[in-house]
Parts: sequence; structure tokens; C-alpha cells
Amino acid sequence: ACLAAAGLPTPPNCIIHGPGDLMGAAQQVGFPAVLKPVSGAASLGVKKVIDMDDLRATYEELDKELRTLVVTSGALVKDEGKGGSSAISVIGATFLLERYLDGQEVDVD
Repeated sequence: ACLAAAGLPTPPNCIIHGPGDLMGAAQQVGFPAVLKPVSGAASLGVKKVIDMDDLRATYEELDKELRTLVVTSGALVKDEGKGGSSAISVIGATFLLERYLDGQEVDVD
């Protein structure tokens, strides 16, 4: 939002809070697109989707996977019964759908 407000080109994107948001997000963003957890790290849970059926299936897959994770010592790990806080209770289950852009990626650290 800040980049767009500054007049810089940004890909269309939309926040998804639950399955009821999928259709509206798809209409706003278009396809192909990338679905990713808002609170993710690196490329954890980042998936390219090519159409509405793919978006629905991928959303269900990522949401289900996120619910199997816990936060232990600040890291997101599979719940193996050793303790930790449910990832959903710590980081939530909000996703971002963003138009897929093909081309070279430039990163400045």
C-alpha cells in the first residue's frame, strides 16, 4: 500500500481472511497469482495458483498445513507433541493473494 501511495507500480493484491474472501480476491487480482501467508517467513507456504479451482485447493492445503504448526522458541515447526503455541493463535491464518509477475527478481538488502 505504501509503494502504491508513493506512485510506484505494484501488482494487484488482496488480503484473504477466510474462504469467503477467495472469489472477491480472485476477481480483484486475476490469474496467475501467488497465495502466501501474511505472517510467513522466506518462501514458507508460498504457492502459485493458475485459476479459481487451483486457488480453492491451494488455500485449503495451506490453511490445513498452517494448523499443524506450532511456534517454539520463535520458530515455526510441525507439532510433534513437544509443546509450543498453536501457529494460528500466534500468527493467525490470514493470506495475501498477489498477481504473479514473471521476470527477473531484484533484491536490495
